[in-house]
Amino acid sequence: MCGIAGRILNAPGKVGADLVELMDAQEHRGADSTGFAVWGVPRDDGYIVRAMGFDRTRMAADLEDFRAILKQHGSDFVEDPTWDNDRSKHYSVRMIIRDPADMAEWVKAADEICDRLEMQSVGRSLEIIKDTGGAYAVADKHGVRDMIGTHGLGHARLATESDVRPNASHPF
Repeated sequence: MCGIAGRILNAPGKVGADLVELMDAQEHRGADSTGFAVWGVPRDDGYIVRAMGFDRTRMAADLEDFRAILKQHGSDFVEDPTWDNDRSKHYSVRMIIRDPADMAEWVKAADEICDRLEMQSVGRSLEIIKDTGGAYAVADKHGVRDMIGTHGLGHARLATESDVRPNASHPF
């Protein structure tokens, strides 16, 4: 059993805040994890990468490995990555990167470290945020309420076919 909601705005606005309230109302449909897909204001260049790491004690090493792969493909961070300050073993990171020379080759190379740092989304406007917990807990941890955009989806999950893990959360 799960709950799904969406929101479309005519112009960029606080779609993240709207989604949080919609998903809180859906929590009775699934309370073990919540996810959001938010389409923000599109970037002219570069990509927003949302990723999840599975061992917080390795975060610095994982990000260095990820950056090395970026550099091998003609890219780098546009600004310093940001991450959650939660105390859980897993961590979520948001990165803005320059366009890789060959997107498909870069994704293939980055996928080789997905057992340590798994990409959740790569887009000029789309950001996927998913984690264990209810709508308010996930929103607080990842800053969803402050996300500006034109549309989005939310998903409250009750795990029936897999374990309760942050990377098994939905959407996508």
